[in-house]
Parts: sequence; C-alpha cells; structure tokens
Amino acid sequence: MTVMVPVHTAPAFESPYLVEKPDDAGRSRISRDGKVLGEVSFPLRPRFYEKTTADGIPYSKIAVLHGRDVLATTVLQTCIRYQSRTKTCQFCAIGQSLAAGRTIDHKTPAQLAEVAKAAVELDGVKHMVMTTGTPKGDD
Repeated sequence: MTVMVPVHTAPAFESPYLVEKPDDAGRSRISRDGKVLGEVSFPLRPRFYEKTTADGIPYSKIAVLHGRDVLATTVLQTCIRYQSRTKTCQFCAIGQSLAAGRTIDHKTPAQLAEVAKAAVELDGVKHMVMTTGTPKGDD
C-alpha cells in the first residue's frame, strides 16, 4: 500500500511520529515516543533523477516520484496565497520546496514532456499528477 505523508507542513513538525533515515534498500522504522511501531519502505532513487533537461535543469527539479509509479509536478511553483501562514493552504509546502532549491518556479511544456518520457522509460511511471499555485490576476 502506498501512503503519501506530508513532511514540510506545520502539522508534520508537530507530529509525535518519527521515521528513521532509510537504509540502502529503502527500509526504515516508524516510532512514537521512542517505541518502534513498525517498518516502512521508501522507493529507491529513480534513475530519471540522474538526467538533466536540454536546457540544463536537473529532472528532479521538474518533477518528482510520488510512490512507486506516480510522477508529480507543480507547474507554477509560486502562489498568491503563500504570502503568510494565515492565507496559506494548510496542506501546502509550495514555497518551501522552492526556497530550498529543490525545484524551479515555472516548468515549460517541453521540460515536462522530456521528464515524463524519461520517467516512463527508465522507471516505469504509469501516472502523472500536475498541480499549480494560484497566479496573480483576476479570477
């Protein structure tokens, strides 16, 4: 079973659960208050992460693997609601990944197509999720 867990949001920082750094096979343990509750596994680093786009951007800054076969990207990595914690959607970490340098602010159709093709061919990706921030302008 695949479970997506937010790690860069305020509620995540307050969580009583802890997952250790995975070993080389992607295995780890989850604990609460020092008591091990079980084992979890993480997908290994996808092969498409080793590539860069024709314009020199690492593929991992264009899209990332969610689970074992889902490619995910935020096409527009900026958002008018990400100005303060009172306006930000509680589930969102759109600004944190951009500020940390893990992504770029705008992905082009050519970049997305190039990365998606490689993810399918190299890592067996079967699905793609594309999200976006809310741009400035009239609704």
